[in-house]
Amino acid sequence: MAPIFPNGGALTERWRKPLSKIADWVPVDALLAWIDTESGGIPTITTGLGERGLFQVHPDEREFLGLTEAEFQNLTTDLNLALRTGVKQAKLFAFQTKKTLNAVGSEWHGRDFWKLTKLFHGAFGMPSAAVNAFQRVKGRGPENWRELQEFALAEAAAGRDLVPGNARFSAVLRSLTKNILANAEKTGEASGLPEINRGTVAIVTPILRSFGLML
Repeated sequence: MAPIFPNGGALTERWRKPLSKIADWVPVDALLAWIDTESGGIPTITTGLGERGLFQVHPDEREFLGLTEAEFQNLTTDLNLALRTGVKQAKLFAFQTKKTLNAVGSEWHGRDFWKLTKLFHGAFGMPSAAVNAFQRVKGRGPENWRELQEFALAEAAAGRDLVPGNARFSAVLRSLTKNILANAEKTGEASGLPEINRGTVAIVTPILRSFGLML
């Protein structure tokens, strides 16, 4: 069977064996793509946003993932912890993806499912809003990633609100849509996973937090 995502570089591929022992139902290829997108397989990477480790866990995700402050700091040195945390992270966002798709009668598998899951990680509120808007306009759920992507970009380009009655939140979502979905194929070229621009993260994080959402 062909991998869900293209193989990353050697620095990413070296994590295949340890991940295969703990991945459970999460495809190892999806986890490797996640690592490739976030850190390029280099565990010691940190960012100006405070993200740490192979999966670039954001400080706002620490409690969500059940990490103590000490454990969060150790994500760059305790590689077993970093890998286990990444698997847990992928599972939690996958559950959110399933819940959102099930609510509109859609069922995705494989690459499309994990691309949407990664989008939940990058911009928690945007994919839910896009899926729900699609159902509201089309009367059904989106069948695949491309269909949702084209719809959300068209709505953003037209200046329409993904969340009716909430212009401020919708403006943020339009910005995220253009930033992530328009560049998803390019920014996630190595792994096939979308990734939010770091500069945009710094701008929209406090706004999303004000709506009770998290990155």
